[in-house]
Amino acid sequence: MVPHLCAARLTGHHFWFTAGPAVLGLVIHMVTGAAYGLVFILIAQRLRRSLALTAVVICCFTVCVVSSFVGLPFAAKLTRAGRVITNMAKMVGLSTLAVEHLMFGIVSGLLTFDQCRSSSTEPQVELRSPVAA
Repeated sequence: MVPHLCAARLTGHHFWFTAGPAVLGLVIHMVTGAAYGLVFILIAQRLRRSLALTAVVICCFTVCVVSSFVGLPFAAKLTRAGRVITNMAKMVGLSTLAVEHLMFGIVSGLLTFDQCRSSSTEPQVELRSPVAA
């Protein structure tokens, strides 16, 4: 065991790191974020540029609330992780989670919105199958 973790354990701090659950948590977070991102892209393609920031803010807070009060308790039941995952929003603080989601969402949302708008202004090429003579 790493010396500073041993010292923390001897002083009463119960911290441990296990690679398996950490990697699984990372994968679940990325897949969930990608799913939310796809939904946002589908919505952002239909919005005017002036509504982009409002849409990002609404989307970020919605993701934060749904994940905190629906997603985390569901994941805790599914994986039998217990109250640590179920109460994560309360332990970390909903305001902290909201600010984190908002900061990430504004940057990625505006970049996505610009990408969607720039790709929609490019000329579209229609692909046709060759006709047999």
